[in-house]
Amino acid sequence: MGFFIHILYLSIIKCIGDNMNTIVANRVIHMANLILNEKSTVREVAKEIGFSKSTVHKDLTEKLPKIDYDLYIKVKYLLDYNKKIRHLRGGESTKLKYSISKFLLDTPDQQ
Repeated sequence: MGFFIHILYLSIIKCIGDNMNTIVANRVIHMANLILNEKSTVREVAKEIGFSKSTVHKDLTEKLPKIDYDLYIKVKYLLDYNKKIRHLRGGESTKLKYSISKFLLDTPDQQ
């Protein structure tokens, strides 16, 4: 009897594992489509779907090539582009931050 229970247990674990692999694969493809369709950054995708930037980056660079290599090539191109221009985006956000601060400091108090 114990042998059959063990076989049943292994079958259940395999089904759960296959289901988890499907869930992860669907998640990775969803991330890839988000980043491509919206020309997003890893940070924006992570914020939108509720995973860390590390998880999104790892999924897109390590898991996606095993799932859909053609999609990976497109995502990799966009990731490389985002990396290439990140210094410009950082400059823009800093400039915006200080523009808002200056505006708030220069605005007269309303009493």
